Amino acid sequence: MGFYQALAFRLFNSVSEKAVKYFSEVKGDLKKANAGYSLQEYLSIAIFTSLIAFMIQLPILSFLFGFVFQSFLFSFVFSVTLSFGTTIFVFLFILNYPKFTINDKSKEIDNTLPFASLYLSTVAGSKLPLFKTFEIFSKFAAYGEMRKQINEINEDVKVFGIDINTALERAVGRSPSKNLKELFYGML
Repeated sequence: MGFYQALAFRLFNSVSEKAVKYFSEVKGDLKKANAGYSLQEYLSIAIFTSLIAFMIQLPILSFLFGFVFQSFLFSFVFSVTLSFGTTIFVFLFILNYPKFTINDKSKEIDNTLPFASLYLSTVAGSKLPLFKTFEIFSKFAAYGEMRKQINEINEDVKVFGIDINTALERAVGRSPSKNLKELFYGML
């Protein structure tokens, strides 16, 4: 965890701990996006970033609107309102960012899936066990995100000692692509 993330977590740990129950759907998105943060850490980062955006915007907008409108009260109220609005937008954007990542990964997987599945079926046709098929695929295939998903299955089997069926079930849960989920379900 970098300095920024650690600072955000240290400052907003208690706030994000209370807010976790309201953002449960983001937890699944973080897992599918392979973000590397817990929900509590991610909420802390979102709150901290939003607060920094507010603190930077407010004085700048107050100065600019004060200069343009020549009225302190109107420019300050307008600046606070606009700063709150953009702060909320920044917070919501950060919370939805994993969904954008999931969509990108899903598109990449769906674009390479026909070729990757052909490669997998060719290797599997040699009567190798499924685990060995995945091992060969991850060593020699260059299919980007699809290769990463297969590597995670290999890690589950090799590092954690999980059987291949359980590893496939876990891969179904964390896969961003619906089509890849269906492929893994077909292998079970």
